[in-house]
Amino acid sequence: VVYATAGGVYTVTVTLTDLNYVWQGEDGVIELTWTVTAAENAIEEIVFDDEWTYFGARDPETPSATAAFGEPVFAYAVLPVDFAGDYSALVWTDAMPSDVGSYVLRASVAATDSWNAAEGYFTFTILPAEIALSGVKGYTGTYDAEEHNARTAGSAAVDGSAVTWQYALTNDEDTVWSTEQIAFTDAGTYTVYCKLSAVNHADAFVELTVVIRKAQLVVRVGTATIDYGEEAPSAFGVTYAGFVGGEDESVLTGSLTFTVVGYTAGSAAGSYTVRASGLEAENYEIDYRTGTLFVRSVDLTVTIAAGGGVYGGTITPATATLHGAYEDDEVGVILT
Repeated sequence: VVYATAGGVYTVTVTLTDLNYVWQGEDGVIELTWTVTAAENAIEEIVFDDEWTYFGARDPETPSATAAFGEPVFAYAVLPVDFAGDYSALVWTDAMPSDVGSYVLRASVAATDSWNAAEGYFTFTILPAEIALSGVKGYTGTYDAEEHNARTAGSAAVDGSAVTWQYALTNDEDTVWSTEQIAFTDAGTYTVYCKLSAVNHADAFVELTVVIRKAQLVVRVGTATIDYGEEAPSAFGVTYAGFVGGEDESVLTGSLTFTVVGYTAGSAAGSYTVRASGLEAENYEIDYRTGTLFVRSVDLTVTIAAGGGVYGGTITPATATLHGAYEDDEVGVILT
């Protein structure tokens, strides 16, 4: 008995060895020919993870496949966005991909004499990993006439990639991002957007709040002295304390005005509080400190003219004349 172990064309020679008989019409030899046709083949199942995150674990870790005949081998190709179904046009490699993207896995068995070739396909996706942020903070401080970067702290952790930090004052489809930090000097509250990018990672966004408080500027009113009955001065001397970065009163806007509390010309001698106001500054919180107006008493001069006359006749009375009295005051002199 002869067995065929593979597909193909086989010739079998049959020889009669009995001396008492011969093949009729043959020289004692018969040749038989038959064909073993290659079997139809197919990839019956592919087992693999259809989606995982970059640098993450796959389940299962490696692909497997079963075929009707033969042991499948595997190859990989990038799956184009506009893929039309022509697998032969793809570029295949034996190396399993690791970068983020969409791919196709091919399980194939080559043709032999015994079975036909077979191919099966399985698509899978490697998703971008997340960028882990830690301790990202915006600048907070008091105006000091210096520039301060929006981000003062923060780190980003990724797997196998470098992180690029970018900054902008807006965050929409028209935003132009820059790798240069945005710096601020003037007092105010600002919002800065950060965009973090890394290969094989999804972009991360974080919003920073920058707070620069106004510096305190003390405006201290001086003192002045007037005599009783005089009008209060329209201006008083002031001193400044708190300018930073070499700045001076040239950064102030507005005009100083002064109010003497409770005083008008003719008010009683003594001391009066002077308050200032009217100045503004973009970067300074103005703290006015009061001054003092001193009103001195004034001396009065009394001139007395003696009266007189002849006994028994007309007597002229004595008179007194005041000098130095405030015009609105009623001052009398009693002669006794």
